[in-house]
Amino acid sequence: MQRSFRLLLIDDSADDAENVIRTLRRGGLEPEARQVWDWEKLETALQGEAWDFILCDHRLPTFDSSDVLNLVHRLKLTDVPFILISGEIDVQTAVAKMREGACDFILKDDLSRLVPAIQREREQAQMRREKQRAEQELRESNQKLRLTLNSLTTVQQQLIASERFRALGQMASGIAHDFNNSLAKILGITELLECGPNPDLVLLQQLKTIVGDAAAVVRRLLDFYRDHPVKKMRAVETAEILKEVKDFTRPRWQNGLTGGAEMVEVIVKAHATGQGLADASQLREILTNLVFNACDALPKGGVIELISRDAEEQVEIVVKDNGCGMSEEVLKRCLEPLFTTKGDLGTGMGLAIAAGLVESFGGSLRVESQEGNGTSVIVSLRRANAEIRREVPAGTKKAETPPSAQHGLKILVVDDERVITDLLAQVLALSGHEVKAFYDPLEALKAVAEESFDVVISDRSMPGLKGDSLASEVRRLHPQCRFIMMTGFGDIMMLNAELPSGVDLILTKPVTRKSLEAALRTLVPDRGAPAPPAV
Repeated sequence: MQRSFRLLLIDDSADDAENVIRTLRRGGLEPEARQVWDWEKLETALQGEAWDFILCDHRLPTFDSSDVLNLVHRLKLTDVPFILISGEIDVQTAVAKMREGACDFILKDDLSRLVPAIQREREQAQMRREKQRAEQELRESNQKLRLTLNSLTTVQQQLIASERFRALGQMASGIAHDFNNSLAKILGITELLECGPNPDLVLLQQLKTIVGDAAAVVRRLLDFYRDHPVKKMRAVETAEILKEVKDFTRPRWQNGLTGGAEMVEVIVKAHATGQGLADASQLREILTNLVFNACDALPKGGVIELISRDAEEQVEIVVKDNGCGMSEEVLKRCLEPLFTTKGDLGTGMGLAIAAGLVESFGGSLRVESQEGNGTSVIVSLRRANAEIRREVPAGTKKAETPPSAQHGLKILVVDDERVITDLLAQVLALSGHEVKAFYDPLEALKAVAEESFDVVISDRSMPGLKGDSLASEVRRLHPQCRFIMMTGFGDIMMLNAELPSGVDLILTKPVTRKSLEAALRTLVPDRGAPAPPAV
């Protein structure tokens, strides 16, 4: 990164200005600085020249930092990083200035954070410029590709809809049967309740269970048929997916509905110990269609195995049947678009679409088959980590204590997503911790300035004050306080070996109660606190 930059230094003290410039140069920077303290000269400097940074004292002889911030906004110069630097400002006033547009504040008697703050803001400004340049290039490329892409998308949607309607038709009769059975049970229990003098709690509980079953039948249909324009990639439990696929496809293979006199048996063999990375709904849809294909290969009945297994850095799901199998020629062409052996009953797009979707997950699909010996379709998924976490910095004590040993910590939680904040606060309170929750990081900073906490748990990207800056201030005010950063970009930070100053540990959202308690046990020694309150 370039060491030189243009700095507008708004300060009426020559000694203070010289100290700032000396500090920057000791930190390896080469500021081209101009000092002003007169309002007319300040307006001229802002209007007539380009600046990379503005450092402003809080109080000057004829104006203050609020006046300067108002001028910056009026001149539309909010892209220029504005850092407040003063010898007499308190935290509350500094928070107010950051609400007005300052990106950070530095005390004149402690300039140790000045160089890191400058470097951080320069990096972020560079990232913004690169992002804007990349977005412009992307817009130009998108303009050239839009017509072609729209055409291809339309064709793809039509083909996927064709496969979906085929599967939906095969499932419809079984779903109607299951739903009507549930309604009949509801009607029967309702009539019993009407006849009885007093409500029967057992019958009411049965009614509640049956209503839930009926809702699950409808939800099963919606989950299968819902459109998925954007893939929601996450770690999926293969055992759970296979069980759901077996339930989804039951109307197709149970009770001789395959078109033959013999029964088809579906067996789940969930041996995988890891999770696969995929869009769960689309994966269910892929496997459901593979089961239907297997049923077509078993006109006289047979066995379909749904298998999950570990394979080095991947998790494999296998749909295996003992049906008629494929000839060598059919096996070579089965993944080709428009190739089908079903005549007018097939579109020739089922396996091709399935393979394309699996590849979009970062996985692969292959087919193994011998004529007369059945077929296996193997879906290989990338292995997913349930949580990505940075190691605790050297010197941090790791407590080897049971979960109950960490109850009673004083914890501050801050996230601008209110639902996340409230849920996290409730979970921690149920574990016996004293929790203060904030939606505004600036309010959280005020609380940290007024009292001490054992742990601060913070989001990273928040309006008003970023998690990185909050972590630095927490560490400055309370060096013993531990800081956990929760972010949806934890995996990216891990790849970049990025651990912001003041942050002890990074957790990737979503965070479970178990992983959160594990993080607290890692960072905070056993204090012998009481067990959580009964609930």
